[in-house]
Amino acid sequence: MDQTVNSTSEAGKPDLLFGPQLLRPWLIANFAAFTIGGLIGGGVLRAIVGPWFGSDVSAMEAARIQATGAATSATIFWTLAGAAQWLVLRRAIRAAWWMPATVAGWAVAGVLLGFSSGGSTSTIGPVDGPIPLPVALLVLPPLFLLLVGGGQWLILRRETVAAGMWPLASVGALLFAGLIGVSVAKMLPWIAGTQYPSAQALLVVGAVSGPIYAWLTWQFLAQLRRRSRDSQLS
Repeated sequence: MDQTVNSTSEAGKPDLLFGPQLLRPWLIANFAAFTIGGLIGGGVLRAIVGPWFGSDVSAMEAARIQATGAATSATIFWTLAGAAQWLVLRRAIRAAWWMPATVAGWAVAGVLLGFSSGGSTSTIGPVDGPIPLPVALLVLPPLFLLLVGGGQWLILRRETVAAGMWPLASVGALLFAGLIGVSVAKMLPWIAGTQYPSAQALLVVGAVSGPIYAWLTWQFLAQLRRRSRDSQLS
């Protein structure tokens, strides 16, 4: 169903792409998806990489193990998050490709992050990964932004002319929310430091970070104005 409308309201002001009535569903959807996704994705990640903690494998083998775990858990997590977000966004825009774009981007990003991370934090294999650190720092951040936010941006830009900063806004919100989530989880006495990653640790991280991520990204989404009919057809 065509959801495009004129870019001006009856009052003569541009239409907001996402009205305030969608804030509560957006918060609830992300809280639920991040919590459940953290529980399932964290458990799967632990099951894949946990048996290899402290192992003396080669850098390439460590990269393979970590890439598999990161990609699999990211796919699970963002399938849930992408679907939950789509259920809200579809009420305002044509968002049929939101979940596939989100999952595909995060799956590839998970491979790259896992492959390049090395054993400095996971204790799997040598400290350094197969990709030299200067190369990883130069190439991976912009590539990561493109992968996780590019597909979503393509969907948003069909409806608005002001979506260019969405990849940076969404990734920045995720990093900030995740940092707070991890900080809260580490303060809980029943989650020891050795339980990262795990289902119970990432359950807490997801439950805390989901609403924060939703609130921060909403500040960006709530400012978007709908394209005119002519610009959508052009």
